[in-house]
Amino acid sequence: MAPEVSDTSTDLPRRGPAGQDELYLDEILALTPLKRTRLYTLRDKGSFGPVREAPGPTCPRPVFRLDGVAAVCESLGYEAPTADDLRTYRERVPEPAAEAAPQQSLPPPLPVRPPAAVPKEAVHQERVRALEDERDEARRCLTALEVAFAEVEATRDQVVGDLHGRAEADAVREAELERLAAALDAQRDDAGRLVAEAARHEERVRLLEADHEQFRDERDRARAEEIAGRERAIGLEADLRIAEAGRERALEDVTVREARIRRLESDLEERTAEAHRQEAELRGTTTELHQATTARDEARAERDDLRRDLGEAREENAALRPEVELLRANTTRGFRRRQRRQARQEAKAVSTPTGDADGSGEEQDGA
Repeated sequence: MAPEVSDTSTDLPRRGPAGQDELYLDEILALTPLKRTRLYTLRDKGSFGPVREAPGPTCPRPVFRLDGVAAVCESLGYEAPTADDLRTYRERVPEPAAEAAPQQSLPPPLPVRPPAAVPKEAVHQERVRALEDERDEARRCLTALEVAFAEVEATRDQVVGDLHGRAEADAVREAELERLAAALDAQRDDAGRLVAEAARHEERVRLLEADHEQFRDERDRARAEEIAGRERAIGLEADLRIAEAGRERALEDVTVREARIRRLESDLEERTAEAHRQEAELRGTTTELHQATTARDEARAERDDLRRDLGEAREENAALRPEVELLRANTTRGFRRRQRRQARQEAKAVSTPTGDADGSGEEQDGA
């Protein structure tokens, strides 16, 4: 049966109570063979598609889309509910009043948060707790079924005992009938009384046969209930095994993540020790830098002092330079240099005309 598709656009967010193409939790449980635990699992896997919350009597109620529920039912081999079935159910079961007891709603879905806000280990722990809750609920259902099986066994034993008692009573009545037949043979004179008594006994036999048929039907019903209970127990055991396997996988994931956390913690400790060591080196380097800065300042002060001394020395040299030049001119070496220059000039004057010699001598003297 194909579900009806609503004309409303799925791009816009739906608000308000459930529409004709949406179902509440209790409507899904009433119109489909799905159980609450399996519905939770399918909801967490996202099999129903988008699930929104509608205002309820006292708290928000989860709302499922009809096409998502129909797709899940068809994939599981169940008969999919339609809009007509939903409309009929809502006409037959009125909406609860606002002051009624709060509707039992689905537990909040597993949060999906960014790793920076919430660690993934917390998400896995929540999933493990959810799996453990499902396992506990499955075990409670299995315990209830075992109690029901015990009651069915007790009822069956009681019915079998009643049947055995009725069989013994039938044997006694047959013996009584034989005795009455013998009495009839012995008392053929009172035929009317014997005929009436035989009719009463036949009526009692018919009643006993009807009771026997009724007890047989009850026994068949008890056997059918026992078979159905066993099948349900097998299904619950399978669900429990699936839940146990999921829990084991989740525990393995948690173990792997804990090992990774321990490795990361060891790396963090190593990096912290390295950071402390580098910080100590930085403090030593900072101390050396302060010492070097102090030495540099002292060197700069000495350099400034030397510059001042050099400036003063240069000023003294500049002040003493005329005296030095005068002393150089008056020294013996300067005198001999002048004599050699004069001798060269005289030799050159002898070899050249007088006018030229006088001019060159004046030029050399000027040089």
